Amino acid sequence: MLADGRLDVGVGRLQGGATGIAAEVFRMDPLGVLVPSDHPYAYLPHVPISSLRGETLLLSDEEQAPEFNAFVAEVCRSAGFFPTLFPGSVQTLRAAVDLVAQGRCVLCTPASTDGWPSDVVWRPLDSQVPRYPWSILWRTADPSRQTLDVVATARRLAVDQGWRGTEIAS
Repeated sequence: MLADGRLDVGVGRLQGGATGIAAEVFRMDPLGVLVPSDHPYAYLPHVPISSLRGETLLLSDEEQAPEFNAFVAEVCRSAGFFPTLFPGSVQTLRAAVDLVAQGRCVLCTPASTDGWPSDVVWRPLDSQVPRYPWSILWRTADPSRQTLDVVATARRLAVDQGWRGTEIAS
């Protein structure tokens, strides 16, 4: 939508260069796993990525977040496996949480999506897992004042909250 002019600014991950689109990382977000509150991982301070080998993993809808799915798949491949995928997808994060709460799958998700109901628990993956890079994206051709304000706000938040450092502020 950015490339065809339907959107002025967005948040996501841009892999490779896209003509006419600028991208700037403003948050390096720890990746974790969302599990039912009675799952064995719920009691761990960190979940080893290799332990996901035996889990059914729900990925995001491919049309909504292909870059995030690719990131999660690469993290798993780097640990020596490709995850068993939940058959199908969901359109909302709320629907994904419901599947997790039912014990049908687990969900990899960044820390910034915290704030779950009590029937699910988010646990960070172990420290060698790379953080997910959130970028502010905008069209470079004649950006509006409002677009530049959003970019400036993302930059300011990155500094104020320490989002690009090793610790994520709450």
